[in-house]
Amino acid sequence: MIIYSALVRDLQIWIVNHIKDDLNIQSVADRAGYSRYHLQRIFSSECGKPLGVYLRECRLHHAAQDLLITDDSILSVAVKYNFDSQQNFTRTFKKLYNTSPSKWRQKNKKLNYLAYECVFLPEYDDDEL
Repeated sequence: MIIYSALVRDLQIWIVNHIKDDLNIQSVADRAGYSRYHLQRIFSSECGKPLGVYLRECRLHHAAQDLLITDDSILSVAVKYNFDSQQNFTRTFKKLYNTSPSKWRQKNKKLNYLAYECVFLPEYDDDEL
C-alpha cells in the first residue's frame, strides 16, 4: 500500500500558497500528476474530507481573515477568492460560520479591538489607584 501523506501535505501547502488563484479539483490533480478521480480518493482518505470541500473551506477561511484585517467590501473579498457572486459567497460563508460575512466582520472586529485595548492598557500598581 502506498502512503500518500507527504503528497497530500505538499498539496495542502501548494493550495494555501495559491488560494487566490482559480483553483479547482482538476488544477490540483494536474499539479499532483494524478487523475482527478484518483486524487479525490487519496485526498479524502488522508484528510477525512473531499478535496472540493477542503478547497472551499480554505478559500472561506482566508476570506474570513481578509474581512477582519481589511476594509475591503464583501464583494471584493468574494471576487478575490474566486466566488461567482457575493450571493454565492454569503450563502457558502453562512453554511460554514453560521452567520453572514458582514455580521462576522462586525462581531470579530469588535473582539479584535477589545483584545488590542486589553493588551495596550497601561499597568498600575495598586498604590497608584
